[in-house]
This record gives sequence, structure tokens and C-alpha cells, in this order.
Amino acid sequence: MSPSLKIGMSGSTLLPTRNGGRPDGMAVYTRHLFEGLQNLSQETSLWLYKKDEDYHGQLDDANYFPHTFGFLSLISALSSRKIKISPSIDIFHTTDYRSFRIDCPSVSTLYDAIPLAHPEMANPHFRNVKNFILKRSAKYSDHIITVSNYAAKEIVEYYEIPSRKISVVPCGIGSSWLEPLNEINWNRTLIKRNIRSGYFLFVGIIQPRKNLDTLIKAHDHLHKSLRQKHPLVVVGRKGWSCDDVIEKLKRKISINEAHWFNDVNTEIELKHLYAGAMAFVYPSLHEGFGLPLLEAFASGLPAMISSTTSLPEVSQGIAVEVDPFDIDGMSKAMVKLLDPVDRIERINAGKKRAREMSWENSAKQTLEVYKKVLA
Repeated sequence: MSPSLKIGMSGSTLLPTRNGGRPDGMAVYTRHLFEGLQNLSQETSLWLYKKDEDYHGQLDDANYFPHTFGFLSLISALSSRKIKISPSIDIFHTTDYRSFRIDCPSVSTLYDAIPLAHPEMANPHFRNVKNFILKRSAKYSDHIITVSNYAAKEIVEYYEIPSRKISVVPCGIGSSWLEPLNEINWNRTLIKRNIRSGYFLFVGIIQPRKNLDTLIKAHDHLHKSLRQKHPLVVVGRKGWSCDDVIEKLKRKISINEAHWFNDVNTEIELKHLYAGAMAFVYPSLHEGFGLPLLEAFASGLPAMISSTTSLPEVSQGIAVEVDPFDIDGMSKAMVKLLDPVDRIERINAGKKRAREMSWENSAKQTLEVYKKVLA
């Protein structure tokens, strides 16, 4: 066995104060990668920024950079000086887009190029400034990891990073997602939420690229009996530029054709909501990977996805693919997901795909990238 590396990793995504305590995709990625590297006997530590008196004590044994990220970013922009940190490490992995010049080899994970490629889909708050910082800071790293081949192509184009400096390491699914759930327990969650099993499930922050507006219209095209029997359940907090779609969602809620839960904070409750669904519907316009699709596969759900960006790459033909702008086609796909024979085939194939996509494999591949950079 090769000697253990001393690996530093961004810890900001794991702070309980971030996103109101609701883990997002970056948090899931960071947590599983951190644990996976430790399970591979690598000496891995989390790092935060000095700013943060509030952060102290929130992550056990976290290390701290000597300054705030803003100050470190400014130093990197104005000079070629590299920041020395203590204790020393062999390599640093940025998982939160906050790169700066550091006095050791470094790797950054870029999950997608959405802010640069499709600024209209991103949070408009200081978007131009954020894009400038993103593009510049990405070049401080010696190597880039991304999560799909589609994302890699966009990163080459929009971040202007040569393909030889990019490695694709797909995301995984936690082993706990593959464990069977107690039906009594997930039924209790449904009762608490005042919903019945058999719904169409959507999981994600409500924002333009998630295409919830078109999904609502497609659900409206279903026969009334199907809309009542299989309502649309949306799990995700309010994002940006979504007031109109939330009004449409509330209208459906008022006639018992939809439910919206923006306060699902634990993985176990999320699993319970997957368990009660009839099918997973995810017509997103743009994804770097699409973790909820793997969660649906692991939960034994047939799925409908957009035929665009990275989702077909993750699905490998298992999910029903639709044009994300075709309302009628999306509605027909939702009916297809109710077909008993078709469902069984997609459920079995989805579970097999989920078993193949483990975080253990992601950690092993990431470790190989580190070794390549250090060599």
C-alpha cells in the first residue's frame, strides 16, 4: 500500500449554518469524498477561513486559513504570492469554488459551467462579479476535477482550461440509500406530511434551470383523475427568479394536485419521500451531474429526465428522456412511468446503476488524480 497523503479539503459546504442547515450537492459531495478518503487511510483534514468566529466549534478538528477568503483572493489577484498554511499538507482540494494561490499542489472540483455558459439560469445577485472571480480563481489550481464528460466540455470552453488539466470523476450514491426502508416508518412521514403514496416527485431548488414551470404544465395536461391520484410533490427550497412558478405551484396546491415541502432537512426524511413516490420527474434544463437521479434509482423509482446536458450520461438509457420544452411529450412520458411492465424494467435497471455508482469508487478515482498531480 502506498504511503498516506496529507490532504486538505474545503470545509465551508459542511457548516451547519450554510443554507439553513440543508445540505446541497456540494455538501453531499464534500462529505462523502472526505469520508471516502479517510476510509482509504488517507490523512484528510477540513479547512475554513479566519473570518469566521461564528464557525468555531461547528466542525470538529477543522483547520483555519490565516485570513478571510476575500483577503486571500485579493492577494492572489494582485500578486503571484502563494499562501503558506500550517500544518503543512501534500495537496489541497477545493470543493466550494473558492480557490486562491496556495503553497502546495492543488486541485479544484468544478461541478459545471452554468454561471458562465448560462448566466440567465444563475442567481443574478452580483453575477458578473462572481463569474469573473470564478473564472480567474479556477486557474489557480494545478488540476480540475469535474463530475461528467458533459461538464468537462463546457469547462474547457467557458473556463478556458485545457482538457489535459481536467479529470472526470463521477459522483456516487451513499450506501445507506441502497438499504431497504421500513415501510411503517416512511408511511409515518407521509402521514405527518398529509400526503398519500403514489405521487410524482421532484427534488431540487426552485430556480429557472430546474424547469419546474414546464413540469407543472405537463402535469396539468394529465387527465384530472390522474392528477388527483398522482399529484406533484415538490421538495426543495425557494431559489431565485421563481415567483411566477411558485404562484402556479400554489394554485395546484389549492386544488389538491400538488404539495410543496421546503423544510426537508434530513436525509432520512428525504428517503421516506422518495419511498412514497410513484415516479421521479426531473426535466432540468442544465445539470453538471444530477445527484437526485441517482437517489431516485437507489430508491427504486422509474424516472423521467431531460434529454439534455449530463442527465442522459448518468441515466445510461434507464430513465425516460424528453425534450424539456415539449409539454405534451413530458405529459405522455409521465403516463408511461405508470405502466406496470415498463416500471419494473426501469426500476431494476435503476437499482443496478445505483449500485455501480458508489462514493467509494469516486474517492478511489479522486485519490488517483492526486497522485497524478503530485507526480
